[in-house]
Amino acid sequence: MTAARLKPVSDPADELNVDSANPGRPGALPLRRVAASLPSERSTTWTPSKPEVSAVANGLSVLMPALEPFVMKAVRRGAALPDLDPDLRTRALSFVHQEGAHQHAHRAFNRGLTAQVPALRHIERAQRRVFRWFDDHGSTRSVLAHAAGAEAVAYFTARWIDRRRHSLLGDASGPAATMFVWHLAEEVEHKDVAFDLYRASGGGRARYLLGILGALLVFALSVLVASAVLLVRERQWWRPAVHGRMIWWSLSFVFEVLPLLGLCLLKEHHPDRWSDPDWLAEWLAVYDRRGGIAPPWNRDTLDGVWHEPLDATVLREDAVLTTA
Repeated sequence: MTAARLKPVSDPADELNVDSANPGRPGALPLRRVAASLPSERSTTWTPSKPEVSAVANGLSVLMPALEPFVMKAVRRGAALPDLDPDLRTRALSFVHQEGAHQHAHRAFNRGLTAQVPALRHIERAQRRVFRWFDDHGSTRSVLAHAAGAEAVAYFTARWIDRRRHSLLGDASGPAATMFVWHLAEEVEHKDVAFDLYRASGGGRARYLLGILGALLVFALSVLVASAVLLVRERQWWRPAVHGRMIWWSLSFVFEVLPLLGLCLLKEHHPDRWSDPDWLAEWLAVYDRRGGIAPPWNRDTLDGVWHEPLDATVLREDAVLTTA
């Protein structure tokens, strides 16, 4: 129903007292915005042929309003470390802006989810309590380890989805799919920031690995509970094919992650050594060249065939521009 759109909103990073001019500074990460809504007010499914994809993605979205503020605050604490490299500080503060935009988009998207499935609000509240406890009781080094772990898991997820985008998102609703692709692409783009701050705080490999394992556990439990609620609501829970595909995808994800976890134990490990998915990087590049308008969601986009009209009138037809 509602197309992917740009919408002027209050900057979520302002709540953390981050310099609003930071994204324009050299070395800073660009600030982009994408918003989306569910395609129907009567269903939470936006991948008709594989409703479990929508359920898992929506479950991740429910986690974001709790996880993103925790990561933002951890990175802000890391940016305040004494003697931190100025370029890293610039990159860290612009990272907060990107994560703030993610949080804002997921909060708006989740309002459509919770309106249809009020039980999800209980999951959101429980997740906020968990991350608030971590934030209140963790040292700077500890919260940075958790943040770096969460960012590593986000990168693993982006890489796994990129390789299976045709089967997972082939019939996806454009607005929802665009929002998730944008988020995943930026997770790849800034995959090293939290890790570099953690290393600058004096953190070691063991705690970093524990942060990744902890993030995997939180992601898995959150998605399991939320997706189960959503699948029951959509009357998909009792379909054997749904569970068969979810089990297969879970196993393939585990086998893809295990070698990456092994690399994390190496002394010379750095996220920059991971091989990035090309399609997600290309998606961001096209978004930027189009002046902040997301590529249209169609088969060509999934195939990496980019149509980039230069005429502003044509570009405006690809997006719904709203004013606050």
